Amino acid sequence: DTTGKPPIVVNNATTYQITGLEANKEYILYIVSNCKAVRNTSYALTKKFQTRQILSNLPFEDSFEGTITWHFENGDQRNKWIVGTNDKYDGTKSMYISNNNSKREYTNSGTPNPTSYVYAYKTFVFDKNEVYGLKFKYKSFGEDKKDVMNVFVVSDEIHEEAGNPNGMTEDNNTPPQQWIRVVNDKLNNRDYVFDNQSTNNWKDFVGTFAVKKSGRYKVIFFWKNNNTSGTIGGAAAVDSVSIKMVECAAPFDIDV
Repeated sequence: DTTGKPPIVVNNATTYQITGLEANKEYILYIVSNCKAVRNTSYALTKKFQTRQILSNLPFEDSFEGTITWHFENGDQRNKWIVGTNDKYDGTKSMYISNNNSKREYTNSGTPNPTSYVYAYKTFVFDKNEVYGLKFKYKSFGEDKKDVMNVFVVSDEIHEEAGNPNGMTEDNNTPPQQWIRVVNDKLNNRDYVFDNQSTNNWKDFVGTFAVKKSGRYKVIFFWKNNNTSGTIGGAAAVDSVSIKMVECAAPFDIDV
């Protein structure tokens, strides 16, 4: 009990529903034994958990100018997703990677180890009978294949943890099998979102995706970097995100 409120006593129940929690917030659950009015102060269980986001409606548009409702899974990683004013396509803000909670830049050498794997996501309900379009403006500078951004659609039942690359380390950008990669034909067959460091222009990402089972899904922006080059101005930035159903979509992902 770290909130000043009395502990919850569940007696002989094997399940208990906790009410009054806020959406999209991290909590810590502590469980202790309470036998014959003698409270055992040793915790039998300590577990962190994240409450679900409030579902976003479709069509969805966000230029990061209002209340920020994205969840950032940054943990204690050196480079983190933030919403700030250091770069933008439209308005005054965008969502980008920062090593100091201000500038759009990242560090990938030095101490502590700057290797970073971080996630930013929103939650939606997608129908298996529909095709969805995802559009956004982006910049993504870094070491090719190794310091890059990617975008996925992942079941809300799967938990992403900062610092966990889910297999996508170094130049490997293949996600877990159950993750859906959003396809964009303009990436020249790359399996990640990347642009040349010599340019500083916003690019268009226009992709489509579908799910095989209706339900809650997260649209995830993933950033990774290794620890080989120093401090690099650039990193990833995202603005003007749009998600909506595609009318009369061309068929894809066909099995024969």
